Amino acid sequence: MDKIEEEEVREDEEAEEEENQDGEPEDLEANVGDLKKQLEETQIIVPQNDTAIQGTKFDMSEFPDSYKENSQKEKSVLENAENYRRQYVHLFRDRKPLFLNPLNECGIEGNSYVVSGYAIKEVCLNDESREICPLLKPKEEPEPNPPKKEQKKYAVRPPRDLRSKFLIKMEERRKKEEKEEREKLRKEEEERILEAEKPPPDPLYGLRIHSWVLVRSGKREVPEDFFIEPFTGVAYPQTSGKFLGIECVWNNWNYWANMQDCANACRDLSFNLSDTVSWELMLIGSKEPSLQIPDLDDDIDDFEDEDDEKKEEEKHLDMPASWVKSIEISEKDYDSRCPLGKKTILYKKAKLEKYAPYLLKEGLVLRLSVYNDNEMNNLKRVMETFSNREDKLKKRTEESGVITENFTEGRQRSLCEHTYHAKTPNPESERTMIFYHTARVDGLYKREETSKEMKEYFENRQDFLYFRHVIFGKRVKKLAPAQAEGTPRPILRISEHFHRNETIDANADVADRTFIVAEDKIQLTYHRKHENVTASTREFFKPPNAQEKIGNLQWTPDMSITFQVDSHAAPSKHLSVYDQLVVLIQIEQKCIQSVRASEEEVREILMDRQREEMMHELSISVYDTERNEKAKRKKKEMEIQAQEEKLRRQEMEMDYLAPFLAQIGNPEKISPKQAIQLKEDCMADLKQRLIDKANLIQLRFEKETSELHRRQQEYQQKQVSMTKEDEEEYYNYCSEAMFRIHILELRLNRYDRFQVILWLSIAITFD
Repeated sequence: MDKIEEEEVREDEEAEEEENQDGEPEDLEANVGDLKKQLEETQIIVPQNDTAIQGTKFDMSEFPDSYKENSQKEKSVLENAENYRRQYVHLFRDRKPLFLNPLNECGIEGNSYVVSGYAIKEVCLNDESREICPLLKPKEEPEPNPPKKEQKKYAVRPPRDLRSKFLIKMEERRKKEEKEEREKLRKEEEERILEAEKPPPDPLYGLRIHSWVLVRSGKREVPEDFFIEPFTGVAYPQTSGKFLGIECVWNNWNYWANMQDCANACRDLSFNLSDTVSWELMLIGSKEPSLQIPDLDDDIDDFEDEDDEKKEEEKHLDMPASWVKSIEISEKDYDSRCPLGKKTILYKKAKLEKYAPYLLKEGLVLRLSVYNDNEMNNLKRVMETFSNREDKLKKRTEESGVITENFTEGRQRSLCEHTYHAKTPNPESERTMIFYHTARVDGLYKREETSKEMKEYFENRQDFLYFRHVIFGKRVKKLAPAQAEGTPRPILRISEHFHRNETIDANADVADRTFIVAEDKIQLTYHRKHENVTASTREFFKPPNAQEKIGNLQWTPDMSITFQVDSHAAPSKHLSVYDQLVVLIQIEQKCIQSVRASEEEVREILMDRQREEMMHELSISVYDTERNEKAKRKKKEMEIQAQEEKLRRQEMEMDYLAPFLAQIGNPEKISPKQAIQLKEDCMADLKQRLIDKANLIQLRFEKETSELHRRQQEYQQKQVSMTKEDEEEYYNYCSEAMFRIHILELRLNRYDRFQVILWLSIAITFD
């Protein structure tokens, strides 16, 4: 019965459509007229936009005409936007009005749109959590299965467990109950803290509007739509809980209002902008930009239909060009990164401080302070990041009184990381240094030091050494003059460990070498073969003052104890054992020197760090003309040199007769009598200048000589009571004074000879 009724209804609808098609168009015009009349009678109450200009008043003369008035096309777009907004308010009375035409700096309405990419106006939650888009997450690598233990055929049976199983079970139950109780208390404490830290109800929840960038899925390896926060660059998936809804989407071509229900946030929204049911566009003439790359045939069709597109553009309204000036950011403002070059961000139990490069003299660009309480009174950890440091310091962390400094490559002595206690920064205290071992000749990777011992780790050494352990003793107090660096710590023991050298036999390859300096012993442990359980060993007892008698040691068989794993091997001869002892004594002295060199290197590194922290030198690129003071000084010196060269050339081109010609009135022609007079005046002036210079040199010569004589007499009188520094200063002065007197004497002799030659030439000329 239902099917029959549906067919009858369908036949009636088809009959009505045929009647409407056969009917006259006058009936359609009448229906359209009635619809217009109903729309005109409908009263729409449009909420007013709060477009009052707030903030700083601007000087209108600074802006071009595009800021102060709208073109005819812009006015048409504004009228269309106002009509679009009224319809939106009529359809969605429970939503806020669209933000389409804000006022600019000059109080003129303008169209605002994003130039690149899609932007989404959305309501974000008031929390500081940050999610990462699943599209950008690295793939999780599967954990490898743990290796299975080999089941040996012959193995020692474990001893029987004679404990009471009941007591063990009760103990496990008790521990389990205690663990559950602790876990319960921990969760209750966390819930209490979360409840106490929970912010008060937000009166603006669901009312905040923010713009996001929408990246649509397409052919550019984007599997699904996701959003990007424009201020931080963090990506969020469409299902993120930060979104409560979307009002509109726009770009530099058009504007689309969301017609979909946002009850389930953005999870079920469709971003197919061609769907007119889900998205209502504002400008009919514009079309949605496609992410697809056009084919060659499409390009040909575009060229063929160019005239049709021009006609279509004339019929429809599109978005006008931007009326704002291009954004110009100077390099200085770009480097500042934020107002005044610094910014502070507060988080829960943390504070982040950002600084522009070169703003602070120590090169600090980032400081993160972590606290134990929400009031930020109890400091827990401080992490500082540096840039452009001349000492290559890039990061410093301080926590519980322990400071860790990280350096980039290129530093002297190849220091990579330095960890020490803030209260004991001096040498011979607890510290750890990590080095770039590939840049060091000795292959040192890490050095751990305390007041009693020092450990050094090596890598890729030709002698196969990989670890050295030094034990120090207490200093012996002596009644002797104090030294500048203090008495070195006495060395009690030096232990060295070596990797296996496959080129020699295991019984001859030393694995551990220990110098017991305090007891005059040397212990050797060789590498163990795979089929052996134990390793061969040898112990030497050094005679007193062996390092001084290295060429004439008294050898006795009881000075060496040897354990040889291979009982069938021939024992070592006394001569070879004696030679080995001599070599080991020499190696011991080299090891002691290496230890002292390591101690000296630690002191030099600490002195360098102390000087670097006081100087705070920053490295500046040669291309940075704004901050490079060396380049500025070089440029200034070059300018001074060019100016001096210019003056020198001007002096060379100077007319020396100009003052004398001015005395006779600068005649165009001079007589022989005037020429002779000019010559006599010039020679007389030259003679006078030479005499003046000679007198000046003579005066300085006498002054230096008298001063030197006075200082010599003073030295003779105070020689007994003068300190070493005063004597050194006197000798330096005498050396410099004698040098100056010698130079003045040479100049004086030269001027004397020059005057004699000049007078002879004058006399010959007059003759």
